[in-house]
Amino acid sequence: MLRKKEDLFFLSVMIVTFMIGFDTTGLGVAIPDIAVRLGFGIKEGTWLSISYTAGFAAFLLPAGIITDKTGYRLTLLSSLSVFVLSSVYSTYCETLTEFTTIRLIQGISAAFLNTSAMALLNVLYPVVGPRNRAGAFKKWSMFLGLSFALGPILGSLIVSYLSWGWIMLINIPLSLVVLFPFVGSTAMETLKKGALGQVSLTSTLPATIILLSITMNPYFNQTFSGLGRHLFYAIIIACLIALGSLHLFSSKSFTRLPELKNGNFLISLLLPIFFSISYWSLFVTLPGYITVKFNYSPMIVMTSMLCLSIPLTLIPVFTLQDKLKLNAMSGFVFIALGLLALAYLFNTNVKHQGLLLDITLFIMGCGAAILNPIMARVVMDNVAPENSGLAAAITSTLRQMGFAVGVAFYSLMTDSSISNGLNISESHAFIASSILPLIALSICIYLNKRSQLLSKAH
Repeated sequence: MLRKKEDLFFLSVMIVTFMIGFDTTGLGVAIPDIAVRLGFGIKEGTWLSISYTAGFAAFLLPAGIITDKTGYRLTLLSSLSVFVLSSVYSTYCETLTEFTTIRLIQGISAAFLNTSAMALLNVLYPVVGPRNRAGAFKKWSMFLGLSFALGPILGSLIVSYLSWGWIMLINIPLSLVVLFPFVGSTAMETLKKGALGQVSLTSTLPATIILLSITMNPYFNQTFSGLGRHLFYAIIIACLIALGSLHLFSSKSFTRLPELKNGNFLISLLLPIFFSISYWSLFVTLPGYITVKFNYSPMIVMTSMLCLSIPLTLIPVFTLQDKLKLNAMSGFVFIALGLLALAYLFNTNVKHQGLLLDITLFIMGCGAAILNPIMARVVMDNVAPENSGLAAAITSTLRQMGFAVGVAFYSLMTDSSISNGLNISESHAFIASSILPLIALSICIYLNKRSQLLSKAH
């Protein structure tokens, strides 16, 4: 009976993961319809996606603290309620500002959902235990990939045959499935506070404000032009000073956590950043690159992008990783080779470019399918089980940070209209980013002495 209950909890974690990912990509295809209804431009409508991501990234650390303080059950259930209510309310919004605000709130609740769900997964499958931890994180990776892969497709079908509002309302039946195993059960509550439960929530607020300000600054300047750039810089400087002061004078600052004194833990923090820069950021930048370079239609571009994401589902479903004995080294090599192949395709004109592009993206997707569960584990394996909130919050924050850095790198460095003095071609950008998987490979070889990341297939 206990095993069955744990399997239901695991199913809840997987559905939460799907909901968070689907709401990241699914609404994008509906922006033209929403823009017509609410009377704003499609370009301005992109803030509906950015505000969600901004709220998600900025509040991950506070979410980790609250998860460790209050327990996974209360955090997950309360954040799920806010997530669903904001989804429903968004279908009644009448202005872009109202909708953007609601999406920001939904992204914040997604941060709490993510940390509580990942912490619960870490407790269900501890580092030392009889259950298959590696297999569990593979399935988590599959659901994450499924949400990204199906987001645009399912969103397009919903818009075509129903209405865009059902992209948000689908969260209602999904949330009921998530709630089912929690009814009358407290089995998965934490027994003691983790590291984040011992630190001050206030100490994370400067970092939260910095992330939120940087991400949403263009929107605030566009909507509230009176604020000005000087106020933005003043806020950033004040928050940096506050972070430094809290570190020096407060023993409960999150920057003084004992895990941050662990060399292996600190080194492992680089891996999610490098992985997001070299892979996840391509989901935003690559469609534009492909459209300009190859002059493809939106449908063909979407098909090519599916080649990049569908292996995240196929590899775990058919257990190809174990059958072909693919390990972390294979994953990093696949992504590095894929980036070099992209550099070649964008630099020369060859026959069958479309086919070669799809094959290249599929190879990179296979590499990501191998690495994605490992990137989630490599940080979490370096903390105690009671500090799951810490690991989940930091892993997700760094993943989002790498995502933002990658998008900025690919977008700004290759934009000739921006006088940054560092303009490079798309081909050179791919070559430069191919170095990161190789650096990450070196880091994993070092960490392998402790976590055995490369000694066997995962």
